[in-house]
Amino acid sequence: MISYLAIYVISVSLFAYIIMWKDKQSSIKRQRRTSEKYLFFVAVIGGSPGILMGMYTPLYHKAAKPSFRFGIPLLLTAQIIVIFGILSSSWLYKL
Repeated sequence: MISYLAIYVISVSLFAYIIMWKDKQSSIKRQRRTSEKYLFFVAVIGGSPGILMGMYTPLYHKAAKPSFRFGIPLLLTAQIIVIFGILSSSWLYKL
């Protein structure tokens, strides 16, 4: 289960990073952009590490926007807590 989860998170995060990169390129070229709603959707389905990397690695994309600056790290923290909670055997026994 852990390996499937890791593959999923890595794949969606890579996809999210590519979307951030494409949106940054579109911004520079003043072309049609990816909606912030879609970027948040991708983050919610597991791409928050990729979105976060796109914000603070060489792209520095959307890092100044408060909704991204606070929302994405908060979402990632919540996702980590949920994943550890699900994978924790003591949490599962309480159900």
